[in-house]
Amino acid sequence: MLQELDGSLTDFKAVSDLLRDGLLDDAEKIIEDALSVECHSEKLLGALKSVVFWREKLQRFSSFDGSDHYQRGEYLIRQWVNFCRYFQDIRPMMSQELTGLKTLIFEQAAFELKKIDSNLMDADCLLHLGRCYKGMDNYEEGLRYLELSFRKQRQNAGIMAELADLFSLTNREKMAKVFFREAFFIDPDSIELTFIDSPIIVKMIEKISEKEYDERTLKYWIPVYGAIFGVFNIKRELKPVELGKLKQAVFVMEQQESSDDPIVKAKLLNHYFWLIDHTKASIKGRGIEGREIVEEVLHKIKLLDPHIYKEYTK
Repeated sequence: MLQELDGSLTDFKAVSDLLRDGLLDDAEKIIEDALSVECHSEKLLGALKSVVFWREKLQRFSSFDGSDHYQRGEYLIRQWVNFCRYFQDIRPMMSQELTGLKTLIFEQAAFELKKIDSNLMDADCLLHLGRCYKGMDNYEEGLRYLELSFRKQRQNAGIMAELADLFSLTNREKMAKVFFREAFFIDPDSIELTFIDSPIIVKMIEKISEKEYDERTLKYWIPVYGAIFGVFNIKRELKPVELGKLKQAVFVMEQQESSDDPIVKAKLLNHYFWLIDHTKASIKGRGIEGREIVEEVLHKIKLLDPHIYKEYTK
């Protein structure tokens, strides 16, 4: 089983295949044999940690009530999120063997969730199934389940973002940008970045990560940089009720010490961008009054964050 591969003594394709088939003990044996020769390999140590993590999780999974299919499927998906967070330093150097693990986990989760009567599936169940099929690279089936989930909860930003992600992965970029922009405006907190693979978002995350924000704060800055980089460039005129809520939210945030709270600052900047975009898209925006509103909001952005103002207006 051992062979030279990219400077490592382990055949990682063999490891990935074993993990995909659920043969964690056999995969571990290959890794341990390789570690006896290459004991300081970070990639091998990462692979071993991954196998140990999933052995414990799958043992616990096997102890769950076999009739509670939602609990069993949801558990595996939740543990995938935990795994990605705990091992985020390992993931970039283990893309090949993680493919096998990912297939194993999402196939098993989908197997459980599909046992639920389709008439009883709620938005969360459909969301999980969409995630499973995306995890198995079946994008069209994943899209089908996410669209069903979205129909049940149209204001759920988490569902909206993952639907946008699959739009992006299936080359529906315009729809992806529309849904991403709405989702990150409605409720960034409900968006699980672990399941977002769209290049347009991943690249922004890489750029924003230079600021060393925690994950929650980073989510709120994604739409700000989305506007600056021209990613969220599909604009629309707001409905009267939406505009009223937007202005009220702006008023409330302006009373807070926004410059000291990066999340409040990001939210306020995002709201300013939406107000500018609405004004430009409306009939009013084409006249003197519209230009005055835009200039007033731009002045507020300049006072709040001169750097963002410079980037936004250049």
